[in-house]
Amino acid sequence: MSLPSDRPSDRWMDTHLEAYVDGALSAHDEARFEAGMRADPTWQDEIEQARTIRTFLRTQNPPAPPDHLTNAILDRASATVPHSEKEA
Repeated sequence: MSLPSDRPSDRWMDTHLEAYVDGALSAHDEARFEAGMRADPTWQDEIEQARTIRTFLRTQNPPAPPDHLTNAILDRASATVPHSEKEA
């Protein structure tokens, strides 16, 4: 038995949570997600958790890549530039 179309499944809600938090859902999917929140208010907690985690992650400085990786990328990029462009 399927759920009514105005109440999406928990699985659908879970797979669309991040897009909702990002504001990346289509108008139709956003309305469907909000209908799911009205039907099950615990999704508000999930949204608040996702926003809290996202805010925390945005305040963190990403680690610097290891020198060997930086050097390998620069070596590869340098190898793809034609010789005539290196001299210019």
